[in-house]
Amino acid sequence: MNTLRMIRKEMVHSAANTALGVIAVLAASACVTASLTTIELHDRRTEEIVDRKKSETEARVAKLKDDYRKIMKSLGFNVLILPEEQNLADFYSDNFAVKDMPEEYVHRLAESGIVTVRHLLPSLQMKVDWPEQKRKIIIMGIQREVPIAERGKMSDILEAVEPGTVVVGYEIHSGLNLEAGQAVTILGRDFEIARLHDERGTKDDITIFMNLKETQEILGKPGRINGIHALECNCAWADIGKVRSEIGKILPGTKIIEFDAGKALARAEARRRAAEEARQAVEAVVHQRNELRAEREAFAARLIPVVVLISGLWLALLTFSNVKDRQYEIALLRSLGLSAWGVMKIFLSKAVLVGALGAVIGAFVGIVGGLVGLIQEGSFSTTVFTSFVHGSEISIVVAVAAVLAGVAAWPPVLYGCQRDPAVILAQE
Repeated sequence: MNTLRMIRKEMVHSAANTALGVIAVLAASACVTASLTTIELHDRRTEEIVDRKKSETEARVAKLKDDYRKIMKSLGFNVLILPEEQNLADFYSDNFAVKDMPEEYVHRLAESGIVTVRHLLPSLQMKVDWPEQKRKIIIMGIQREVPIAERGKMSDILEAVEPGTVVVGYEIHSGLNLEAGQAVTILGRDFEIARLHDERGTKDDITIFMNLKETQEILGKPGRINGIHALECNCAWADIGKVRSEIGKILPGTKIIEFDAGKALARAEARRRAAEEARQAVEAVVHQRNELRAEREAFAARLIPVVVLISGLWLALLTFSNVKDRQYEIALLRSLGLSAWGVMKIFLSKAVLVGALGAVIGAFVGIVGGLVGLIQEGSFSTTVFTSFVHGSEISIVVAVAAVLAGVAAWPPVLYGCQRDPAVILAQE
């Protein structure tokens, strides 16, 4: 006898029983697949949301860093490097350093590739008598900022003064009625007024800014400076110790002071808090998604065993009913020489095929159901769906369903096929 042909005929002959068996397995398969699909797609969606949140956070932090960098730049230099011999009490009293150091220091610092400061500006300033106007002023010689090695040229914080020109502070030009473009004599040397400063409320109001080289010539200090202005980098905000440590290794014969440390600390703290808030926002999303996943897993853990048990019992009852109704046919086959195992193989193979067919259909229904659920809650996206590989999960579900269907059908098939065919035929 052709076993496969008999299995096919058996399934067709008991079509109603076969259909009910498929439905029993379909229900269990759909439940399992829907749960797996929902959890898997939830995880993929979570990854997508977290990645987006992280990108948004990184962009936000990068913007904050850039904003704070611009703010610090707009506030001006906040680090000043002075000669080691300079008495700080005298410096704070006079508002300038009376000691000086080689101009070569700024180039040594720039060529070192220092990382804690940027925007290096050498200067030479001194309070002098202005004999032509019979008043005291501060002369400050500056040049273009010296670029730090490997960083390239940055836009200057303080605009340089071209040779032969000066920039005049508010108190000086307002008191003397000076105008831009006007000629002015300072310490016996003629200059043209390039710009006039607005009122700043600092010593800049009584300062005349000159080109550094010309200032050195006028004051008789060629190649000398008494200060190097710098701006702390983000990595050293409110950490003057770090700045002093690095500069001290490069320029051991200097002193470093920091202006507005409180403001730098406040800006650094604000930046830290903003970054922390962004990080916490990502963690909150992850926590919320994990809680939702745990709820789904708990629900699936309770539902799946119940559905599988009910489906198994249903399939066992259907098989028992089918075997009971087919006792005469089974006895007849046995009397024609087919072994008990041969008969069992037909019914068990049918159960396995029913399980596999029901599992395939149920898997499709489960995937569709899982996707519909995600669409309703707004968690579905094309990216998540296209990245979800469910082939391995479906294969496992189908294989397990087929095995469980065979196991559920085994007791009633064994019972029906072990009865003595002679007794059954005699009863008929």
